[in-house]
Amino acid sequence: MIGPHAAAAYPDWALLNRTARLSDQRNETTAEYHGPGGKPVAASFWLPDPPAVSQFTVHCPGLDTSDTPPYVHGSRKQITVGEGAVGWVDLTCGILLGCNLFNETPVMRFALFPASRARITYKDRDPYCSPEYFSDVVCSGDLIRFVETDFTEPNRWTNGNGWRATTWNMKLDWDDWRRRRAVDADDVFCFVA
Repeated sequence: MIGPHAAAAYPDWALLNRTARLSDQRNETTAEYHGPGGKPVAASFWLPDPPAVSQFTVHCPGLDTSDTPPYVHGSRKQITVGEGAVGWVDLTCGILLGCNLFNETPVMRFALFPASRARITYKDRDPYCSPEYFSDVVCSGDLIRFVETDFTEPNRWTNGNGWRATTWNMKLDWDDWRRRRAVDADDVFCFVA
């Protein structure tokens, strides 16, 4: 927990590397979360004076790193969620949320994207197309919205036919995503005057 005197020692702004590193090092910024089954996850920020690039690290005791990529969270986008929360979005897996940032005990939480969502990947799970082409996250107030386009036939994603867009919503106090709508390409009509 950062006390009022320690907070004054940090810069007003930071240029943050968007890829988290695995590390068990801790400092006064470290926040810990106990996920399902009580498994702890800790995140820490390393904030040098600007313009140096700041880092954030994640520690997951008991994590088998041999099955884990060299990064935990590769943020491609940042969002502001309501008042006092931010999110670092990795469109391949989920959002790292920093909640209650102005309270004495801020909370870090990871919101995985819906398990039923489309995965446009090779067999080794690497995306063969950048996720920005078929998914996005936006925020309106405290409502986080996730949309992803799924292609109903494997080779149709290149010609623009045979797609379905599905949207989900989530608020910070919800435990999971709620599916909102699905729109199929066949249901979209275009009238030309």
